[in-house]
Amino acid sequence: MSTATATPARHRVEPAPRRPGVVLTLVTRVLPGVLLVALLALLGALILVPRLLGWAPLTVLSGSMEPTIPTGSQVVISPVADVESLEVGDVVTVMPYPDDPTLVTHRIVARAETPAGPTFTTQGDANDVVDPWEVTETQLRGEVRYWVPAAGYLATALSAHTKAIGTAVIAAALFAYAALQVVRAGRERRTDEDAVLGPVVDRERLTRLEDEVGHEAAVGMVERFVDMLPTRVARLHEAVTAGEAPELRDASLSLGGTASMLGADKLAEVAATCRAADAAMAREVLAELDRLADATGRELVAAQRA
Repeated sequence: MSTATATPARHRVEPAPRRPGVVLTLVTRVLPGVLLVALLALLGALILVPRLLGWAPLTVLSGSMEPTIPTGSQVVISPVADVESLEVGDVVTVMPYPDDPTLVTHRIVARAETPAGPTFTTQGDANDVVDPWEVTETQLRGEVRYWVPAAGYLATALSAHTKAIGTAVIAAALFAYAALQVVRAGRERRTDEDAVLGPVVDRERLTRLEDEVGHEAAVGMVERFVDMLPTRVARLHEAVTAGEAPELRDASLSLGGTASMLGADKLAEVAATCRAADAAMAREVLAELDRLADATGRELVAAQRA
C-alpha cells in the first residue's frame, strides 16, 4: 500500500522593493518636473508678467540686434516713465516715422541734450552705421526689459485663443504633477517605514487560523479587524490621554487580543505597553502605535490578496 506524506506549506517571504535606479529616477521624476517648470516660466515671461505689469511683448523680425537679440526672439518692453533715465547702452523700441507704424528695437549709442529734452541716436548691434533718424520722446515706444530667444516664432504662430488654451493646459499639468509627487512621496514614506519595521504579521499564524475556522471565516475576521482598526486605535489614544485605567485596559485588550490572534504580535505588544505608559512616554508610544497599526492593516490586506 502506498502512502503520501503531507508537505507543510512554505511561507513565502516577499523581497524588499527595489529602489529605482538613478537614470530611471531622472527620467520619470526629475525630467518631467524640470520641463513643466520651464514651460511655466516661459509662459510667465511671455504672458503673465507683461499682463500684470502693463508691458508689451513684441517679435523681432530682423537680425539687426544679433547676436544679442537673435531673429525670432520676443522682446518685452515697458513704457518709458522718465525719458531722462535713459542712458547710452539701453535698448529701446522706437517708431522712427510718424506715418509708418513699423517699430524698431535698437540700442542707444549717443544722447544729446536740447531745450525740448534729450534726443537719442540708435544703432543695431549688428549694423555698421547708426540709424538715419534722431529719436525724441514722442518716438519712444518702450524700453526693453528682457527677451526670450525663438519665442517670437511661437507667439506669431499661435492665436490668442490657442495661447489661452495652452496656458490652461500647462497649468493643469503642473498641478497634476505636483499632486502626483505628493502621492508618490507618501507612498515612499510608507515603504521606508515598512522597511524599518519589517514584517508585522505572522502569515503562518494566519494560515493556521484559516485551517481552524475555514477560509471564509478567517477572511471575515481579517476584514472586520481592518475595518475596526482605526476606531480601536482612536479609542486607545483617548484612553491613554485621559489616563482612565479601566477604559485603558479595555481598549488595550480589545485591540491587542484580536491583533495577537491574527498574528500581529508587534501591534499587540504596543497595545499592552500603552497600559503602562506614563505621560512622558505617551506621545512616543502612541506614535509607534499609529505606525504599527497602519503597517499591520496594509500587510493584512496584502496577505488576503496573496
